[in-house]
Formats: sequence, structure tokens, C-alpha cells
Amino acid sequence: MAGSSEGQALIYLERYAPEIPAPRLYTMFKESNELFLIMQRVPGIPLDKIWPSLTESEKNDISTKLRQIFDSMRQVKCPWPGFFGDLGGGGVQDHLFYSPDTANRYLGPFYGEAAFIAGFIGNHRAVI
Repeated sequence: MAGSSEGQALIYLERYAPEIPAPRLYTMFKESNELFLIMQRVPGIPLDKIWPSLTESEKNDISTKLRQIFDSMRQVKCPWPGFFGDLGGGGVQDHLFYSPDTANRYLGPFYGEAAFIAGFIGNHRAVI
């Protein structure tokens, strides 16, 4: 299920990195405690459906394009240097930072790389 951080990320990309291919978010709203994101439909076939049938050359081309996209994303300036969290100021919205504590489902936000790494390691140790 989509979260508000996904919508915030799409808005951020459109505003600060429009060259990065991503669906455009038209609206985001909550109804009956469910979040809805209405976004541009991007035609195509999901990569996981066709990957086994692609040639090595096609896979390499796709990998190169994805690498270029990720390199572009890494160049986008962070609005809050040293901040590790979602664009709404909350925790890190990733399964590696998921917490069973229902009050704080995701750990963070973190201020500084050392705090971010300590949070990751602490959560990983708690899981294993």
C-alpha cells in the first residue's frame, strides 16, 4: 500500500529533478482512513515479468539506464543536509528500519550519518 512518503517523494522529484522518469502525482487524499494516490499511468510491462525473456544485451541496456537514473537521483540536493528520514520529517520508510512498536512504525528520523548507521545496526541486531 502506498504511503504519504511515496507521494511526497513524487512531488519532490517533479519539483527538483523533473528529468528523472517518474509518474506525476495528480492528487493524494485520505478517505475512510485509506490513503489514495492518483498519478500518471506509465504504460509498459513490469520488468519482473519480462526479465527472464530478455537477452543479455537488453538486460545490460536496462541496467545502464537504471544506473543513470540512480546516479541522477544521488545528485539531487537534500533540503536538510545531515537529515535521514522521509520528506515529511518522519522516520525512514524502509523495511530495514521497521519497528514492531506500533507508536513508531519506522525508526528515525536521524540527524547525522553516525546516528543513521547506529539506528540501522541497532534495529538489525534486535531482529536477529
